[in-house]
Amino acid sequence: MDSRQHLFYGLGLIAYAVADIDGKVQRSESETLHRIMKEGIAKIDADYDLADIIFQVMQHDKIDFETAYKWGMDAFKTGEQYLTPGMKWNFLDILQEVADAFPTASNQEGELIARFARDLRSLGN
Repeated sequence: MDSRQHLFYGLGLIAYAVADIDGKVQRSESETLHRIMKEGIAKIDADYDLADIIFQVMQHDKIDFETAYKWGMDAFKTGEQYLTPGMKWNFLDILQEVADAFPTASNQEGELIARFARDLRSLGN
């Protein structure tokens, strides 16, 4: 995986953290998340498969949201030289859409996205 692909790896991890923060990721949430990520990432790049694969691995291995978040931010730091302001906005939009996909969106999801936005500001261009 090259440094740029780490951004999409990180996005898959952070998306998992958002989906998992309020408990187990339900099948319908997983399917919706895949659609949202595929559509959102298609606007930026073709590396959807990488983010999707990472999400699947995290779900299978039952990684907690805090660990997924930390790993995701580590991946973003690895690829930060390729991170543009436009990508940052697109990634935040994707995560917000993940959180909004279900009527049971929690304050925890919003807080995690706000944390990601703060962390993202210090990275890249």
